[in-house]
Amino acid sequence: MISLDALLDEVNVLYQGNRYPEMIALLNDAILEDNAHPELYFYRGIAWSSTSKAYDKAINDFTKAITLKPDLYRAYQNRGITWALIKKYDKAVEDFAKVIALRPEYGSAYHHMGNALREKKTYVKAIPYYDRAVELKPGQAQVYLDRATNYYSLEEYDKAIEDCDTAIALEPDQATAYTDRGNALYKKAAYDLAMESYHRAIGIRPTSGRAYFGLGRVYEAVKEFDRASIHYKRAYYLGFDKARMIEVFREKSPAPYIVKEIVAGMADQNQELNFAVVAWLMAACKRWDGLLDHLQQSGYPETHPEAWYRLEAMVQYYMGNSIAAYRIFDTQFDSEAHPFPLTLRDQYYLVLSAADFSEPDNGLAYALEQARKEDGSDPVNTYYAGWLFLLSNEVDKALWCFNKCQDFLPALYGKIAVYDLQDNEAGLLLTAEKIAAAEAVADGGLRFLQGIRPLAMTTEMSFDEIYEEIMRLVHYYELTEEIAVVRRLLHIPSGFQHLEFTALPEWSRSVV
Repeated sequence: MISLDALLDEVNVLYQGNRYPEMIALLNDAILEDNAHPELYFYRGIAWSSTSKAYDKAINDFTKAITLKPDLYRAYQNRGITWALIKKYDKAVEDFAKVIALRPEYGSAYHHMGNALREKKTYVKAIPYYDRAVELKPGQAQVYLDRATNYYSLEEYDKAIEDCDTAIALEPDQATAYTDRGNALYKKAAYDLAMESYHRAIGIRPTSGRAYFGLGRVYEAVKEFDRASIHYKRAYYLGFDKARMIEVFREKSPAPYIVKEIVAGMADQNQELNFAVVAWLMAACKRWDGLLDHLQQSGYPETHPEAWYRLEAMVQYYMGNSIAAYRIFDTQFDSEAHPFPLTLRDQYYLVLSAADFSEPDNGLAYALEQARKEDGSDPVNTYYAGWLFLLSNEVDKALWCFNKCQDFLPALYGKIAVYDLQDNEAGLLLTAEKIAAAEAVADGGLRFLQGIRPLAMTTEMSFDEIYEEIMRLVHYYELTEEIAVVRRLLHIPSGFQHLEFTALPEWSRSVV
């Protein structure tokens, strides 16, 4: 039979190597009955909590260790940590208080006590414990980071930034510190500095959903809504808080198909769903779902494959499912199975879709190569060539393209985007006046400044008619920011209501 000393030595070797399953196997109930030693129960408690997340078993073992040795401060410490893991913060506070009483100079206990009090939302009470932890552990970046989080909750953003800076000085590759610093700067409306911090965080940890979410908030604050949407979607694809993403994609950056995925996942996990979210989702998706279902059932994917895939991809993009849109353009066009040529409009949407989720081969280089071949003879192609050049910051080439489009009304809005980037007030005003004049005589209902009515589509319409109507109006959803600029320049009174893409089709089974 193994001696107690030999058993302790073997357990310590396993502990040092983080070999927790082997620790549990070695310290079985029979062994512990023969060797009722507090250290053995303590070590098995660590193994339970570390490898299998069997927190109840861990707490039982820490409690047994404490019963056998009431001054075993490490057992109180680890039991407190385990209580915190299962969100029983009152019990955690009791255990950390016991550790502090037993070991007044043990900095880790003050650190954990601060965290537990912060989780209880007693932020002011947490401060002296963090302060004491800093005194005892001045070289520990995590202490400063946790105190920064506490200051952030107290809306003491300058102190939070100072602690993040100290954490960064101690650990320069600390991505969390840059993200937390960005959050505090965002609250101070220091958007440029916040953006810089978030980008530093992403440079260190490219999969940081929190940093992308922070960038989304910054871009939204400075009214760059397209960029905000891109970064919100990246946060979602990187696994950021699903509940917060539902709020964003419902209220700020509508993406119903993403919400459908989140809601399905939450339902699988038996998580409670907000009725308002489900109601919004049904209303947002039913029109396009109904239309696409009708087109599929009518066999149009087989009879009109090129137009079908183009329409499906565009709908997926505007409804928020960028991955689906990208895959359609990437797999159904320019392939052996589906040898459809990618127009510049297709390539523009492929690039936008790829940007949402950081696809490495985003297609921009190829698209720009094709855009440079554009001679201006096709106004729609030339228009999208202009937007592709804008994506690569080739402003002069973008302006050339928009000028070549002649009477194509959306191109005038493209010029608004260029002049806005250049801060060219004269160009903005002159182009706004041209838009007003063009819309005054425009045929076919394309008057962006006054809004566009929903499309009334029925089962009696042919695919070509439906497709033509949608493609005729799709530019409207690319130009929301430019329309707002022109309305401001022309002092057009309020009352304009932007129609979301989700509400575009008024779909019925009979003639409207």
